[in-house]
Amino acid sequence: MVLFMHWLGSDYLDRYARFYRAAGKPVEFYVEHGTIANDGTTQLLSTVLLSTTVADLEFKGTNGGIEMKLALNDGRESTTLLTTAILHNE
Repeated sequence: MVLFMHWLGSDYLDRYARFYRAAGKPVEFYVEHGTIANDGTTQLLSTVLLSTTVADLEFKGTNGGIEMKLALNDGRESTTLLTTAILHNE
């Protein structure tokens, strides 16, 4: 789960995003996002299906950030994406 602040000036981590593969259909890749109240309770705002052709998905921590490796294969062609997010406002 990724925690972040609303860009208009929140003074605490009031948003979250969670990336995951469906348990029953591991080829499906989703992101859900929502809000976090001061007391820590969460409210889901939406869930979005990002892909239906996932062959492999891996998240790992890196020096000061997180890396996502995503392999896609639809049976005709395949590709692998590598994305890194670096923390810059600790």
